[in-house]
Amino acid sequence: MIRLLSLLLLACIPASVQAQDATAFVGDWRLVSVLQPDSAGNTRPFWGPKPLGMIRYSANGVMAAQLYDERRPELGVGNWSDVSPEAART
Repeated sequence: MIRLLSLLLLACIPASVQAQDATAFVGDWRLVSVLQPDSAGNTRPFWGPKPLGMIRYSANGVMAAQLYDERRPELGVGNWSDVSPEAART
């Protein structure tokens, strides 16, 4: 998983930003793809064609990432506090 996230982070960095200083990363970045390599050197979408996610870099060095697999089943409730333990495990 760490390797996948590392590839994800590198995929989010435009080539023009790589040569700039660290302040170029400050802000919110939207996830546009997650590709998984296979043994033949090809790649395939890991979470389908439209993965959902965001990475936020703050000026004081804090980074947060939120990733979501839209294939996850619905919980069937309107309020998170009403989720049953079984539904949360699913």
